[in-house]
Amino acid sequence: MKLQAIVGILLVLALVAGCSPSAPQAAPSEPAPAPAVPPQEQSAAPVDTAPAAPSGDEVHILGKEGFDREEVSVSAGGTIRFVNDDAKPMTLTFKGPSGNSASSLIKSGESYEKTFDMAGTYQFWTVAYGVRATLNVE
Repeated sequence: MKLQAIVGILLVLALVAGCSPSAPQAAPSEPAPAPAVPPQEQSAAPVDTAPAAPSGDEVHILGKEGFDREEVSVSAGGTIRFVNDDAKPMTLTFKGPSGNSASSLIKSGESYEKTFDMAGTYQFWTVAYGVRATLNVE
C-alpha cells in the first residue's frame, strides 16, 4: 500500500514537472585552455596568478546528500548554474514569487542555468531525491 502511494506521488510530481514551462537551457560555455608559459629565470615585478572569478554562481547537486549549499543568494537578474555531480540524471523544481517551474533533465556531469529576475525567496529541490535548498534573490 505504501509503495503504491509513493509511486502515485512520484507520477504526479513527474507529470507536474513535465507540464511546467521551463526556461530555455543556455549552452554551457567552456573556458579556453590556459596557454603554456615557459618558466622565466627572474621576474622584475610580481605576477598576479589568481584565477578570474566565475560569472554568476554555481550550486552543485550532490544526489541524496542534497546540494553543496543549503542557502544561496543572488541579485535580481542573476543567473545560477546548477551542476549535477550525481550519477543519476536530475530534474529540479523551483517554487517562488514568480511561480513554479522545472528544469530540463540534467544529465550526470552536465549543468542547467536559470536566471532569477524577480526578488524574493525561492525553494528548489530535486525530483529524484526530494532534497531541498533555499535561494534568496535580492
